[in-house]
Amino acid sequence: MNDRIIIFGDSVLKGVMYTDDGGRGKYKLYSGSLEQRMSERGIELTRCCHMGSTIETGLERMKRALAKGMSFDGATVMLEFGGNDCAYDWREVSERPEEAHKPKIDIGHFCELYRNAISLAQSAGAEVILSSLVPIDATKYMNFISRGLSYENILSWLGDVNMLYRWHEGYNRAVEQLADDCSLPLFDLREEFLYTHAFKSLICADGIHPTAEGHR
Repeated sequence: MNDRIIIFGDSVLKGVMYTDDGGRGKYKLYSGSLEQRMSERGIELTRCCHMGSTIETGLERMKRALAKGMSFDGATVMLEFGGNDCAYDWREVSERPEEAHKPKIDIGHFCELYRNAISLAQSAGAEVILSSLVPIDATKYMNFISRGLSYENILSWLGDVNMLYRWHEGYNRAVEQLADDCSLPLFDLREEFLYTHAFKSLICADGIHPTAEGHR
């Protein structure tokens, strides 16, 4: 591991949490300072993580960072994408459950863009690590995405609530396969969440973001 790590990813590695706050949901950042803890180990950490990022927007941010003079040379670049790429326009699904719908980034294009991001970082002199995805809580996520919409119509289109988990798992599996195909290390965020009996306490009410304990 290099003494400089740059993370490009979404809100999970940004440290975002969701609180219901009496029915008025809001997002906030986990207060634990990962940067400080890494600094104490002699590692400079830079998080280029943004709410809602897909591999497409992440790749563009990487290009802009390099154009503005950020150096990847001699650094470890960690990539963490997929959670937003696999999402659907749930309002459209709710209104037209009888139709076919596409995710934000379909799996084939997702893998293509991910390979481009890997190549870009490597060509700029970085060691690349891929990150697996924190698993979702399908029940919580279903309740979250159907707010103000038709739960029944979304469920009809899905087939069953756990399709949400399986679909998300498919994108995680694609990341694992990319790491294998490209002979890259995989930083496994997923494993400890899967094996704990306290899983529900580690995922926020939106079914996606880790709680404070999950972030720890």
